Formats: sequence, C-alpha cells, structure tokens
Amino acid sequence: TVVAHTADGAGLALTAGLLFFISVRRYTEHGAPQWLYLAAGALGLGLTTAPVFYGALLTLLAARLAAVASGSGAPALPRAAAGTARVAAYIAMGTALALAMTFGWRIAGLGDAGDLLARWLSQFGLRADLVAWAGPLLLLVRYEPAVFLLGLLAILWAGSDGGELNMLLTFWFVATLLMLAVQPGVRENSALAVIPGSLLIGRFTQATIRRRGTAPAWQLWGLSGLFLFLFAAGLANLVRHVRVEALNPTQVSYLWVTVVILALGLAVAVFLALSDPRLTAGSVYLASLAFLLFIGYGGSWWLGRVAANDTRTLWVDVATDDELPLLERSVLELSQTITRSEHDLTLWSTVESDVLRWIWRDHAAIQFGAVVPPGASPDAVLTPVDAGLELAEDYVGSDFGLLRLDSGQPIGLQHNLPGWMFHEASTAMPESRVVLWVRANLLRE
Repeated sequence: TVVAHTADGAGLALTAGLLFFISVRRYTEHGAPQWLYLAAGALGLGLTTAPVFYGALLTLLAARLAAVASGSGAPALPRAAAGTARVAAYIAMGTALALAMTFGWRIAGLGDAGDLLARWLSQFGLRADLVAWAGPLLLLVRYEPAVFLLGLLAILWAGSDGGELNMLLTFWFVATLLMLAVQPGVRENSALAVIPGSLLIGRFTQATIRRRGTAPAWQLWGLSGLFLFLFAAGLANLVRHVRVEALNPTQVSYLWVTVVILALGLAVAVFLALSDPRLTAGSVYLASLAFLLFIGYGGSWWLGRVAANDTRTLWVDVATDDELPLLERSVLELSQTITRSEHDLTLWSTVESDVLRWIWRDHAAIQFGAVVPPGASPDAVLTPVDAGLELAEDYVGSDFGLLRLDSGQPIGLQHNLPGWMFHEASTAMPESRVVLWVRANLLRE
C-alpha cells in the first residue's frame, strides 16, 4: 500500500522479486521445469521495472552464499537439461524485451530498461548526512513496526532453530538491512526488507502456534485476545494523554492509567508464565503481532489514500499540490469560454514541468518556453509566482499550487508522537506556486 501510490515501478519490482524467490525455491525443492520457467519470467519482468529489483537479486544471492557457507544444509540447485535451460533463457529475454518495448510500440524503452542498472549502481555511496542514513530505517519503523521489532526476535529464533529455510530467510533479511546502509537515502530498500522480514515472521508465528505446549488451542487464542485488549487499552489512554497534554501539561491522569494497564498486563504474564511459559510467551507474541499489524495497516492506509502527496510522511520527496486539479479545470473552463473548445486556448508556460506537460497533453495550442516571445499576446500565460510579466497587453493573474517540495522532519517523540497518533505534523510543507495570467480584454468580453 505504501509503495503502490508512487508513480514508479518499485511495487512491480518487489512483486517480481518475491515471485522469483518463490519460483527458485520451488524449483530447488521439486526440480520441475515449470518453476524454472516461472522464475525466468519473473526475472524478465523485474529487469524492466525499477532499480530496487537489482537489490533484490543481490541480497538473494548474498543470502544463498551465506546459507551455503554457514553449513545450514541449503539444497543445491538442480542442473537443468540443455533444452530446459534454453527455453528458460528465451522466456527471460522475451519477457524483458516485450515489456521494455511495450510489445514493440516504444523501441526507446530498451534504453530506459538498460538505465535501471546504472541508476542502481549510482545509489551506492558513503554519505555523512545522518538523515540520509536514518531515513529508510525510520520508514521501516514508522510503517512496518511488526517487521522491525518482531523481525529481530524472529532472527534470534531462527538462529536457535537452525532450519535451512529459516536461515536463508534470516540471511536475506539481514542482507536487505545492510542495503539500507550501503545505499543511504534509497527508500525502496525499506520496502524490500519487508519481504524476507514478513516471511521470516510467518515462519516464526507458525512455530509459535505449534509449540504452545500441551494447552488446547482455545487457551492460546483466548490469552492472545486478553493481551491484545490490554495493549489496545494502553494505547487508547496514551493517545488521550498526548492530546490532553498538549492543552494542559499538568494533566497526567491518562498516563497513569496507561502505566497501570501495562503493569497489570505484565503481572498477568508473569503469573501465567510460572505455570505454562510456552503458552504465555506464545500468546504475548501473537497479541503483539496483531497489535503491530493493526498499527502498520492504519499508517499505510492513511498514506496511500489520504496523504499520498504529503511530503512530511518521510516517504514522499516531491508531490503534486492539491490545487493542481483546480488549475487544470480553470484552463479547461477558460478555453471553453474563450474559444468554444476545451483544447484551443493559446497559453504560453514559462514553467517547465513534466506534470504540466502531462495534464495538458491534449492541448495543442499550449507551448512551453523560458520567456514569452516578443510581441506575442497569448490568451493566457503561466509563470512562477515570483516572476514578473511584461507584455504589451494587460493581464489578470491568480496563483495556484503546483508542487509540494521536500519538508524536513524533526526527530524526537515530542514532534513525532502527534504525527504517529493523529497524523498531525508541526512543520509546514514548502510549495512551488505558479500564476495563471489571462488577458484582461478576454475577461471583459
């Protein structure tokens, strides 16, 4: 949900990476050719999507090498027959070429697909900017708290369990976390870390349910529901405290209620652990998983559907402004009023923007340039908000928001708690604004 609202191929690249991993894993286990063909198709798809797909391939390769070197019993890849390998290569190349060129409609797409590798390599580097280093990790904490917190717990379990697949997922998860350091500022790596982290947590959850001891299943789920209720009650009172504390700093009653609830939960957990530690640990873990997944889903839902163009969310650098549809609609109405057509308004834009070129792609009379040609008197002119307009005719202007620029986020609970709980930010979003000028005599007519 978080990745899908951005206009790039990162979501498709991560899907291709996950499909490639599953297919290779199934081919390793069963040796059936169809799994090799599916892996080849996923490879061809991923090579045309986004640079993060190369990160998925690199971390998968590193995880595989680490699993073999650690002696975890990683199975060897079956040797494919010559004909099978040839068909798989054709599938990978055919898929990549067809998607890169949009099935022959855009030959230049081959160059764009080739640039993905160069762009991915250029993302490596050592930077002294703390925000660039911490940004992707903060994204993981903010939008996937279950993966960040319980993933570390699952790593400890996988190390003690020693299962081959568990160790492979552990190495893959650790490799993706290392990518956050060697490619500072690349947000897509945070989403990449979610894939192995979630798979590892799934394995850990399965083992937790199976190792509940001799207790029946209803006791596990009942205790999980009890601890989930205590977590929810504690969060509700903490939210009330943050809201009330902003108005009255001396009011701490809700904070004390939160402390009492958490102390009660801890006392219940200790009491139950004395009689059945496995059941207690499993129920606390399942309650924590459900609680963190609920928080993560709420944050991703809000970002994907409400704040997709909010640059204070740490995920978005530059976004279109909410007033851009109003600008587009104003130009259409002016064109209809002046020329009796929605696409014949003569407009000169001194603002070079891919966004404007896209929304006005059907307007043949709209032109772009650094300055208005001498002696020209177009029906309308679009300029930056701080630029003057010197033309022979009189023009009347109105300003609109075009882009929302990157807004720095302060680090600290005082600033971030309102954002996490109420989606409120204390910083303002800087805007890039433009002015739409219309020739005055046209308005009088």
